[in-house]
Amino acid sequence: MVKPLMLRYIGKASNASRLNEYPRNVEKILAGKTRRPILKKDGLPQSRGNLRYRHVHLVLAIAENNGWLIEHHAIENADKENLNEREQLLINQYDCNMNNKDTWSIEEFPTLCDSFLKSINLN
Repeated sequence: MVKPLMLRYIGKASNASRLNEYPRNVEKILAGKTRRPILKKDGLPQSRGNLRYRHVHLVLAIAENNGWLIEHHAIENADKENLNEREQLLINQYDCNMNNKDTWSIEEFPTLCDSFLKSINLN
């Protein structure tokens, strides 16, 4: 029997509407778009970091492409003053394996997708 792949990620959101950013980012990835428009509303270029995705977005997009089950659980509401500290504590507590990974650009998606699938022996 094949053991299920368990990937864990702790993210923080300053409000509930921010949780909708995960599916929106997956849609952008699958459409081949950068995380944000290349130019800001004032016409200046976005910073490199604003155009890049986090590792969790890569895995979510791969999961969507492969029809994998994605479970999302809001764990708790934390005080905004303690949000960063609480996030780090939970990352360690749940032994998260998708936090603290490198960011990536949309141009890297096909290569990263292939590498990820090979790393879990699915491609």
